[in-house]
Amino acid sequence: ACKKILISQRYRLQAMSLIHESLSYSTTYEKVDMSQYIKGIANNIQKYTHHTIVLDLEPCVLGMSDAMNLGLFLNEAISNASEHAYAKEVKGRIEVSLKYREEQCVLRIKDFGRGFDTNRSSHSLGLVLMEDISNFFNEGNMMIDFEEGTEIVFSFTQKKNT
Repeated sequence: ACKKILISQRYRLQAMSLIHESLSYSTTYEKVDMSQYIKGIANNIQKYTHHTIVLDLEPCVLGMSDAMNLGLFLNEAISNASEHAYAKEVKGRIEVSLKYREEQCVLRIKDFGRGFDTNRSSHSLGLVLMEDISNFFNEGNMMIDFEEGTEIVFSFTQKKNT
C-alpha cells in the first residue's frame, strides 16, 4: 500500500516537473505545447508499466495553469488505468487522445480492461482529484463510461492559442 502511494506521488511530481522543463524550452513562459507535455507524461508512466500507452494528439497550446491541471488529470487517469484496468499478468493497452474542435478541447483516456467496481471506486482519491481538477476549467465536463473497459472523457472550452 505504501509503495503504491509513493509511486502515484512520484507520477504527480514528474507531471509537474515536466511543465517546468517544457517552459524552459519555450520561447514564451505562459504557453505550453500540450502534445509535447502529454508525450512526456505518457513516456514517464510507460517506464514503469508493461501496458502499452498509445497517443493520438492534435496540436493544442494552453496557459501554464490549465496545462498543469490537465497534466495532473491525465497523470491520474493513466496511472489508474495502468494500475487497475488489467490483471497483473495481462499486457493491456491504454489509449490517450487530445482533440481540439471549435474551441472545445477533448481529452480521452481509454483502457480495454476489466473496468472497476463503481461502488468501491466512486470515492477513490484519483477520481476525486480528477473531479476537482475538472472544476478549474471553463465549462469543464468529465464523463466516465464503463463499457468495454473504462473510458474517461474530459472536455472544456479553450480559445485556440497557436
